[in-house]
Amino acid sequence: METVDKKTQKEEQTDVTSHHLRIILKSQETKNLEYVSSTIVSLAKQGEFKVNGPKYMPNKILKITTRRSPCGNGTNTYDKFEMRIHTRVIDIWCPYSSITEITNFKIKPGVDIQIQYFKDEN
Repeated sequence: METVDKKTQKEEQTDVTSHHLRIILKSQETKNLEYVSSTIVSLAKQGEFKVNGPKYMPNKILKITTRRSPCGNGTNTYDKFEMRIHTRVIDIWCPYSSITEITNFKIKPGVDIQIQYFKDEN
């Protein structure tokens, strides 16, 4: 009989924490990005929330090719520049009131954070 009570208690807890939070992190520097994502995951696990991630998304590579010679004379030489944007996605199932607990820390410079909140219909 006690196992049935434990199952019903777990179902009640999941109904309370069934709101889906998606955090998308973007940065040019992987070191700062990994610090922020690991901090978010550790804070969410301290709150005993269900965490999925960080998921590595494909890098966005922006390329620019320019001509070295400003006047156009001489040999055709080119400079190639590229910028890589790294992306991580973290999914957390927690109540809306605990979002500030998870995201309440100093964020490293150069990291862009986008938070999406989905209310699950049960």
